[in-house]
Amino acid sequence: MWGRAVLALLAALAALVLALLMTPVRVRMWFGGEGFRVRATVAVSPWPFLFWVRVYDRAHGGQALAASGESWVERLPKLLRTLKQMALTLSRGAAPGHRVIDLAVDVAIGAGDAAATGLLCGAVHATVWGAVGVLYARAASPRRPPKVSISAAFSDVCFRADVSLTIQLLPMRVLRSQGFLRAALRLARDAS
Repeated sequence: MWGRAVLALLAALAALVLALLMTPVRVRMWFGGEGFRVRATVAVSPWPFLFWVRVYDRAHGGQALAASGESWVERLPKLLRTLKQMALTLSRGAAPGHRVIDLAVDVAIGAGDAAATGLLCGAVHATVWGAVGVLYARAASPRRPPKVSISAAFSDVCFRADVSLTIQLLPMRVLRSQGFLRAALRLARDAS
């Protein structure tokens, strides 16, 4: 008697877990920053997408740059390598079959010199469009084309970037994606 009740309870629990894993979830990510100060926020919305729950909100950087005495222009090559690594890690980590709901990228960059600013804009264009291409290539059916704005400030020294990404995915596909697991482990290892 108790055996049947326990089996029925386990079967109901397994069905509930499977239903949750097959229910679509939307993930919204915001990354924004100026110079070396970056803020990252991630929010999740379960189906039917009526509310958002913030799961990650953290500001990074700024103090080390002030302590080192270097200007951000001197450290810009390292920043570009870091941004490229982050963009490729996030785009590779996306589970195949996700749906891109919305993507907006706004970047303003200037080195104080027209030639250097042109070179930096070219590097930023390659990084941004490469990551967008990988993200959209793995998407099931994007809702809208990406909105990408990269502007050059030829006379100023500045670096500002804002990225907003909303994707819809199935948790089961995310768990089955080896790229996601590797990306999550790499990000966890880098955070510690």
